[in-house]
Amino acid sequence: CHVGKLEKTHGAIKWELGAWALANRVRSFNPWPGRYCPLPGLQSGPLKIWWAEVVSDGGSPHPPGTIVDLTEEGPVVACGQDALQLIRLQPPGKTPMSGRAFLNGHPLEVGDHLPSAEGSSSLSDDAENTSR
Repeated sequence: CHVGKLEKTHGAIKWELGAWALANRVRSFNPWPGRYCPLPGLQSGPLKIWWAEVVSDGGSPHPPGTIVDLTEEGPVVACGQDALQLIRLQPPGKTPMSGRAFLNGHPLEVGDHLPSAEGSSSLSDDAENTSR
């Protein structure tokens, strides 16, 4: 099986995917092309996600991309299935930091929404939507 060359746009986060697929891609696309999403209020570039783990959302009715919890580890974001705990993040122009340090400088609230990134993350999205 041959997959074409990875492009930067393949790093775009699509919150509609399952949390397992997204967590696997955060790991496998590190360091290139990395994973990223826009952060409302930041005009200078995307928020890079360097490490994330799957957490159960208990069948939460929240739309994908919604902040469902703020923990000591960092923000928890609803996905198409389950949720993703964002543990290591990098705002534009900054060095990577813990999710907690990020929240200290970027006060998000439960219910805020992180939009999906523009770009192509089409490397078998449908097949990976529910895979662990």
